[in-house]
Amino acid sequence: MPTSSSLTEVAIYGGTGIAGAKLSDAIAASLPDSTNSYKKWVIAAAALGAAMCFNASTTGGKIAQAGFVGMAVKQGSDAISDALVPTIAARTGGKWTDKFVNALVGHDQVVTVSADTAKRSALNAAMYWESSEPVDSMGVGSGEPVEIPMFTGV
Repeated sequence: MPTSSSLTEVAIYGGTGIAGAKLSDAIAASLPDSTNSYKKWVIAAAALGAAMCFNASTTGGKIAQAGFVGMAVKQGSDAISDALVPTIAARTGGKWTDKFVNALVGHDQVVTVSADTAKRSALNAAMYWESSEPVDSMGVGSGEPVEIPMFTGV
């Protein structure tokens, strides 16, 4: 049965863990872009190492550990998602299992595939530019928006 003491401890540790997670996002964002491929892993490992340096028998030590563990969990989870998202395709159905798998992998949302989005797949995204305004090439054209290939090679 929970006591007021255990409730207070869990609230403090949970809040400190969340604060540590948010602080780790700020740290990751402030690092140079040249470290993008490994910075989340390094922050997670450093935070776990730092958490081990505190004495868990004191309240301050437990709070510091909770903050560093929050950092490690957040950055480690983000690093795993960064590794999985490009290798596992998003599930495009609307079922709860599709949403579950997409969230587990790290996809932001269920991707709806239509004929329009299919022709602008990730492979072809850089090959086309779609004008929101009518395009009239030297007076020739119907005035309808058109797709203009930016280049023809791969």
